[in-house]
Amino acid sequence: MLRSLYIQNYALIEKLDIRFETGFSVITGETGAGKSIILGAIGLLLGQRADVKAIRQGASKCVIEARFDISAYHMEAFFEENELEYEPECILRREVQSSGKSRAFINDTPASLTQMKELGEQLIDVHSQHQNLLLNKEGFQLNVLDILSEPIEAQYPMPMEEMGQSYGYTLYTTTVERDRADEERIRVIDARDRAQVFVNGDKVATQYQEHIGEDIHCVLPCEQNRLDVLTEDMGRVNYGHKLLADTQHKGIRTGVCVDLHFVTGWEMRCLPLDNIDNLDYSAGWVEGQPSFYRAKFDISEPADTFIDTTGFGKGVAFVNGTNVGRFWDKGPIMTLYVPHGLLHSGTNELVMFETEGVYDAKISLRSEPVIRTLEQEGVE
Repeated sequence: MLRSLYIQNYALIEKLDIRFETGFSVITGETGAGKSIILGAIGLLLGQRADVKAIRQGASKCVIEARFDISAYHMEAFFEENELEYEPECILRREVQSSGKSRAFINDTPASLTQMKELGEQLIDVHSQHQNLLLNKEGFQLNVLDILSEPIEAQYPMPMEEMGQSYGYTLYTTTVERDRADEERIRVIDARDRAQVFVNGDKVATQYQEHIGEDIHCVLPCEQNRLDVLTEDMGRVNYGHKLLADTQHKGIRTGVCVDLHFVTGWEMRCLPLDNIDNLDYSAGWVEGQPSFYRAKFDISEPADTFIDTTGFGKGVAFVNGTNVGRFWDKGPIMTLYVPHGLLHSGTNELVMFETEGVYDAKISLRSEPVIRTLEQEGVE
């Protein structure tokens, strides 16, 4: 529980000392009253990067200090692991000097920003329309597909259109028997537009349409191995002579070879991701694999918002169950637009489906888009 907050020489605040009593406390004020300045100061206690511009004009340093009652939080292990002194009353302190030097303290002991961040995230949870949200890394994609789609079985892989799917992802799964101790050669033959290949859950290759069909060399570790191919429809040509071309069919259009032979006995799942209402977030999480990430945030009044996807690889985002678009760290657009009509007063939900195993524990909601300058073209 937060007991007190002390802010000195931060932004417009010369000195502020707030004491919090047991129960629910509210700090309120009209737009521009300075509520966001207090949140910015708290952000320093969460290990955020310090900006000397935030120091009050004419001051040599700013100081942010918070006292917490952690007697009921059972956090002794954290302090022992980090060689910090445990006290039922925990004090977090951050000092930023005009020279740019920054110091952090936990119970008056010098601490790293990583330690401040790890501890602060267990003590403070900020919910705000244009603040960072903490994401729960839950829901490994391959383990929750029974809810998202029904399996289709066939001897050979089928394009998504033959299965009644028009967009999104398609997962192809089969079992491959090992017949050699050294590397096997796997080839995905004639697939569109992008294919990720997994052996027993480990990603062994990602190929785009110009490289699909090239050899993938890997060792099959078991006698019987699960082989998954996740394909993504990255768009279609909707004009000209390619409008009805066979190349506009997505997914695996011919098959998958191991050595010289086509693999048979496939189970396919269509993943248009048009409805994630029944997604099971208790399925667990595995590093480096496609996953769903979920965060909840509270707002008082809906407004047009931009999801900052910086720190994430590739995938799609959902706000309150609605697919708001695809993201890709190749840029240059690093935000997804969320119109105010998709939000509501109170608690809202953000879900990120990320396929590369690249994510950040936090994600920001912004009032303006983020557009970066590219240093090179292409996706390689």
